[in-house]
Amino acid sequence: MLVDTYSDLVNESCYTPLLEAASAALIKALEQGEEGEEGGEYFEFNTVGKVVCGLESYVARVAQFMKCSEKALLSAFVLLDRTASLIPLTRLNAHKLFFTAVVLTVKYVDDLTYSNSYYAKIGGIHAAQLFHLEATMLKALDWRVHVDPAVLKHYEDVLQCSVMH
Repeated sequence: MLVDTYSDLVNESCYTPLLEAASAALIKALEQGEEGEEGGEYFEFNTVGKVVCGLESYVARVAQFMKCSEKALLSAFVLLDRTASLIPLTRLNAHKLFFTAVVLTVKYVDDLTYSNSYYAKIGGIHAAQLFHLEATMLKALDWRVHVDPAVLKHYEDVLQCSVMH
């Protein structure tokens, strides 16, 4: 059974200060974003209906069940930044954008190859939809999923600095 509450995940070993900072950064980016934007032409990332799981809980859940490394998590944030001009982060698409970025980086950085059905269950979507979201994000990224170590270090420093303040 997947864990749905943030408080349950805080006590799990996967919950780290970096994960806390990453979650806070995602929420802050949402708060600073344009209200009312729907994600440009990339509507497939939008959530239809009520979002059941808050973003903070969702980030923790994805990190726990994806078993992603901190490097993969940081790389996912780089991918989100790279796609931001084409797919602005909104309350409608934040969950699926984050999830898709993590799936791509886990496959690329951590070289984990579970089935898309497994990943889709973690994200709360269908495997066919995940396949489509991956392809869409890869196109938006122009297939650039590699993140230079210096860029990763910069993202890590920024997130760790945000935890201290």
